[in-house]
Amino acid sequence: MATFMGLAWVDLTSGRDVEPVLARLREAMPPDPPDLVVRVVPRADSVRLELACDGIGYERVADLVVALMSDTDAVLRAFVALDHSGYGAEHAVLAKRDGTVIRLQHVFVYPRRFGLPYRVGEPWRTTVPAGVPSTGRVWWGRIVDGRAAHSAVAGLYGVPVERIRRAALASRQAYRSLGTVGEPFAAWLDALGIQWSDPAGDSGTRLWPRPVWRDAVLRYAVPQLSGDWYVTEDLLVLQPIGLLARGILRVRRGLSVVLEPLYVPPDEPDTLWRYVPGCDVRGVWERFTTVEEGEPYMRRLVEVVRARVLPFLDRHGSLEAYLDMHGPRNPHGLWARACTEIVLERYPEAGTTLSAIRSVAESERNRPQWMVELVSRADRLRTRVAGDPQGVRAELLAGTAERRRRLGLPLADG
Repeated sequence: MATFMGLAWVDLTSGRDVEPVLARLREAMPPDPPDLVVRVVPRADSVRLELACDGIGYERVADLVVALMSDTDAVLRAFVALDHSGYGAEHAVLAKRDGTVIRLQHVFVYPRRFGLPYRVGEPWRTTVPAGVPSTGRVWWGRIVDGRAAHSAVAGLYGVPVERIRRAALASRQAYRSLGTVGEPFAAWLDALGIQWSDPAGDSGTRLWPRPVWRDAVLRYAVPQLSGDWYVTEDLLVLQPIGLLARGILRVRRGLSVVLEPLYVPPDEPDTLWRYVPGCDVRGVWERFTTVEEGEPYMRRLVEVVRARVLPFLDRHGSLEAYLDMHGPRNPHGLWARACTEIVLERYPEAGTTLSAIRSVAESERNRPQWMVELVSRADRLRTRVAGDPQGVRAELLAGTAERRRRLGLPLADG
């Protein structure tokens, strides 16, 4: 599940004019800028900047905030959060002391296996020094943490230290919410009185120009590929789209094959694109800053699409073939398989597949919260299929329009 996102809540010092700060951020635009959105939130005697970046380059938000704090005296404090999807999540509370940016807290939430940290994620690499002695256990992700950190953070934000300690207690279960954007560090935001007002929404302003990937695809790739293609900033998908979106998605520093069933309700609230096994095309795809610089990249893209992606999509790009895309121990894959069986009017098989989701979950000693919720949804869907299979099928098909909207696809095939 792709929920990669970088977030920051940056509080300016009292009376500080926000325009020079925004100008400084614009000047810091890197060669291949991520799609960063900023929202200006007036407060009683100051201003809060909410930064949000999802997709490629999201992790740069942390370094951007540190640079802003290092180069100016405009920032009083900052809460930075990096959501690495199922690979972990982390937050850091930043302040400035004697001209030096410091970390008053830095906590990483690892996924877990058998109750222990599954250390597939990697914390933000930074030279920002700790501002307090840390008594946290690094092995559990408490990089800068403990009683001194809790007191310092409470003092910085002017909240009772008991609220911070309650957040620390609640955060012990944060690993269960990995994969749901914002949830792993929600307890800390609540304790500090920070409201997430979705800076990526309509009221946000894009800080830097959009990436040029789409323009390069249209100029250099699409003319060399057979078929009709729909192109967005990060997506190259075959048309007509129908019930399965088929193509290539730009993810972080690589690419991912898209084979997305649009009739499948999200098995997690923030699910966008599903992982597709069997055709890995990530590798190293160099960044470029102008359309012209993207020509070598696009030549390689055309070769990969012709040699690997299109044959793969030809083999698996039908509803019948999609049934066997995921293994029998993958709850997300079983959910998609069951919905596909319903659309194909194979109702008894769908009931068996939905029951298998519960069986897989019951075999796990430490079930994350997303799995508990998925089992509940599967049980409810199984009951509904048994009572009104045609009605459930019609509902799944009616939901394709909303899925298209959320994924940035055209609402109907032309």
